[in-house]
Amino acid sequence: MTLLSYIVRRLGPLTLALIAADAAAARPIIADEPGISAWRVVGALLVCVVIAIVAALALRARMGGGGQILLRPAQRRLQLIETIRLTPTSSLALVRHDARELLILTGPQGAWVLAPGSTPDAGSEASPA
Repeated sequence: MTLLSYIVRRLGPLTLALIAADAAAARPIIADEPGISAWRVVGALLVCVVIAIVAALALRARMGGGGQILLRPAQRRLQLIETIRLTPTSSLALVRHDARELLILTGPQGAWVLAPGSTPDAGSEASPA
């Protein structure tokens, strides 16, 4: 049994004829017809653009991007320098806070600071081992 024959049998031929007549009566909107003016379309577009801009600024402020639009963003004091995964549940991270570097081990039981307060030398680079 095909889908069309199932629909005709279930809905009946009269209902199917009404659906077909309604579809034939639908016609595309022609631009020259009165009804919706171009100014109304442009106004709706501008309203949508303003809403999108306000939403983007609100998300930026909410996600920590700062609410400052025209001002220069503040210098960040906390920086993740490097991270390495030791096991599937633990990792080692090198974090810089102001002028201090901290070596932090994280795992399922918590986090531990392994090398507190080491200050990096500005002029020297770490040599490979």
